[in-house]
Amino acid sequence: MSLQAVIPPPDANNEWRLATPGSDGWERSPRPNAGDKYFMVSADGHVQEPSNLWVERIDRKYHERLPGIVLVSGQQAQKTEGFRQPLTLAKTVLEGEDKLRNGAGKTPEARIADLSADGVDAEIMFPNKGLTMWATKDVEFSTAMCRAYNDWAWETFAEVNDRLAPMASIAPANVETAIAEIQRCAALGFRGVTLPCKPVFGPPDHEEPNYNLREFDPLWAAICDVDLPVTFHIST
Repeated sequence: MSLQAVIPPPDANNEWRLATPGSDGWERSPRPNAGDKYFMVSADGHVQEPSNLWVERIDRKYHERLPGIVLVSGQQAQKTEGFRQPLTLAKTVLEGEDKLRNGAGKTPEARIADLSADGVDAEIMFPNKGLTMWATKDVEFSTAMCRAYNDWAWETFAEVNDRLAPMASIAPANVETAIAEIQRCAALGFRGVTLPCKPVFGPPDHEEPNYNLREFDPLWAAICDVDLPVTFHIST
């Protein structure tokens, strides 16, 4: 059964989404089954990592420091090494199409089916839980988390890398280990890399290393050598 066949009618809060100008006058069509459809790529998708990804793949010495869920005053909160305090998790109740979409795409094959129903040909994917891999000033710890994530991402999506393209996550504060991971991921077949918004987690500090300094020239040269695009994601 197709996703389109089981999507319930939108609730009143979503009806406005149906009012669009359409594609009359466009050179090509955005519709999924059109013969002259545009090639469309979702440029900011996110994977759904298993909760035990890092526990199973990272050295035990890091286990107590891994991001996770804790109880704060009876409420679930996300604890992350680089955050000042745990973040309370909101309880969001989804209904109708929102609920259906939220539970979709649990496997690469199901994810591709969902994209196809929307007329999306391919997807660039970033970490989800893994966005906290850079939330530490300990570059060794960040490097270990990124490597574990990259191993999982490639094992999961390698066979469908033409449709679902996870970005290789790189911890850049140690240029030498960052270059080694870039080269490793490029050899595997990753289609791009993602770097945190600044090399060392935390507020801007001119005393810390930053991407415009010459010490990062070898990093940029290595990325050019493997000929992969660079991406950045907010909240890193």
